[in-house]
Amino acid sequence: MTKTTGTITTGPSVGCLNQPNTYCQNSGKCGLNGNCICKRFYFGSQCELTIAASERATLVTEGLSSGIIFLICFLFIVVFPFLLYLFFVICMRFCVTEGERDLTWA
Repeated sequence: MTKTTGTITTGPSVGCLNQPNTYCQNSGKCGLNGNCICKRFYFGSQCELTIAASERATLVTEGLSSGIIFLICFLFIVVFPFLLYLFFVICMRFCVTEGERDLTWA
């Protein structure tokens, strides 16, 4: 049983299920469990609260991004060894004379 005293409601609550289009504020959507699903920067049982613009997370525009770090790692792990291998093969083919190619271990 739900008891309403002024603006305070106590008892079992179904949230936005009774009023799915008007209960959630600031373009929030009603979830299947009766809770509002708020848009970014909004929170509260009805999406009625917001985070101040000065406290919102911002993207860092300075420093290395993870994409550049990935590229550098990829170059050193994959591309650099492949180029080193190609250099070795080309050097063995063109820089070494025919007799020196037959290496034997004593």
